[in-house]
Amino acid sequence: MGGGPAGLTAAIYAARAKLHTVVVDEGLIGGQVATTFHVANYPGTNGVVRGVDLMENMKKQALDFGAHIDDLKEISDINLEGKEKLITTKNTDYYAKAVLIATGAAPRRLPAEGEKEFRGRGVHYCATCDGAMYFDANVIVVGGGESAAQEAVFLTRYAKHVTIVNRHDYFKASKTALDEVLNNPNISVIWDSEVRKINGDNFVKSVTVENTKTGKIEEIEADGVFVYIGTLPKTDLLPAKLR
Repeated sequence: MGGGPAGLTAAIYAARAKLHTVVVDEGLIGGQVATTFHVANYPGTNGVVRGVDLMENMKKQALDFGAHIDDLKEISDINLEGKEKLITTKNTDYYAKAVLIATGAAPRRLPAEGEKEFRGRGVHYCATCDGAMYFDANVIVVGGGESAAQEAVFLTRYAKHVTIVNRHDYFKASKTALDEVLNNPNISVIWDSEVRKINGDNFVKSVTVENTKTGKIEEIEADGVFVYIGTLPKTDLLPAKLR
């Protein structure tokens, strides 16, 4: 279960051991890595590999060893009792002697008014997927970690200006990523602040930001909002004792 790097690695080992192996994923194979513009810290890649290319290589390796890959299969039920396990999707039932769980994580949603209404209409969680839509635009990045820093830099390929809204007065990012942010003239940072509301009509027009230390409220014009405030494990369907 799961077609990210962990699931594909398990599939490579299992298929190479001549076990009948099926990878089932609700989305396209590759996981979150496939939505990363470039991966700089994976051994043997020289720091110049695109996430989508890295995952395509893993997928090909699993297929070459004989694994079957079923993507775009949303799992509706899991039964892990007994010797024969059952994974149920809309059109297929998978029976197996063993199930490897590598379901990964999903982006944590922004807890701000208007997030749900504007999701896909200005609120995004993948700069690699949606960044090109914001050519010469003003973009907000919410977050203060490694992903927020890296994706803010990536978005400057398209956006006129990127503003990072960071709830802290520091970044939880590597010095390399931080240097790229602070030395980029097209990126500015609003410290100690959180996005309280997404504003617009059919699409995002601005965000309302509150300084958590002073209580000051300000509205910032924005054409798009990209959110990087962490992830949550995708364990909803798993039995409680496995979570």
